Amino acid sequence: MTAFSLGAIAIFIALSRGLFLAAIQEGGEKSFFLRVVSAFFHFVLVQISALFASVFYLAYTNNVTSAIAYFLFSYSIFAGLAAAAILVDVAEIKNEADPLDDEDV
Repeated sequence: MTAFSLGAIAIFIALSRGLFLAAIQEGGEKSFFLRVVSAFFHFVLVQISALFASVFYLAYTNNVTSAIAYFLFSYSIFAGLAAAAILVDVAEIKNEADPLDDEDV
């Protein structure tokens, strides 16, 4: 799942060009482009943390490590939902910024 997340952000960055790139880069340090990249970075970071917590739980089995690993796993699911939801905003901006012309079809 982590590899798919990294692939998604790589595709997003590779396909950002033209009017779409100009639209998402407006706002400087608070641009939509940085919000999307940081959302996916956060998602990947939480996934890796959950993986480490599960390995740590296997080494030190007790209720505390179990609770931490379960919390990080649950949190990673919600972080994934947030990253997926931001893709809806990306699609709306892409639709407005780069509409298909009759020549493109």
